[in-house]
Amino acid sequence: MKIHRLALLSCASIFALISCGSNGKKDFTSIIFKDEEIGYDGKPHTITPTGVPSFAHVTYDDGKEEPPSYTDVNQYSISIKVTADGYNDYLKTATLTIKEGSLYDVIIFEDVTVPYDGQPHTIVAEGIPEGATIKYTPCGDSEDKPPYYTTANKMGYPITLDVDAKGYEHYTRTPKLFIIP
Repeated sequence: MKIHRLALLSCASIFALISCGSNGKKDFTSIIFKDEEIGYDGKPHTITPTGVPSFAHVTYDDGKEEPPSYTDVNQYSISIKVTADGYNDYLKTATLTIKEGSLYDVIIFEDVTVPYDGQPHTIVAEGIPEGATIKYTPCGDSEDKPPYYTTANKMGYPITLDVDAKGYEHYTRTPKLFIIP
């Protein structure tokens, strides 16, 4: 019993952030590796641990040195193993959830007011992700082109835009084009 107490006191006096396991090896206690949830943005994401001592070695899924990264909407399990001489292995799995992103945070498609000048005017959306399917209603030369108007209209011409893009929720918005005489 006295030997066991001495071992615990010895561990506590060396590092405040570690403890001794029942096998005489120390446990990692400062490591944080937790689930994360993010919105889709088309960029790769991963989960990495924090609080890993500099003398420890981290490997990911099946002994890989680099953490896996993911881009598509889905849930992904990422496992880590942290090792060091004199320490019990630290094993943990966390879940990375990539949920659908919001095109409302990406696309700019708002009311426009212009003075009447006899020239054609329209509202053009900005920030549409590459590869997205777009549809303007009413449409211009084709469904993916906005209509142009030349006649003054204080009440505004409503133009609806529908967008579907990989990894994003459906987007629809109807701003107005005001041509003021």
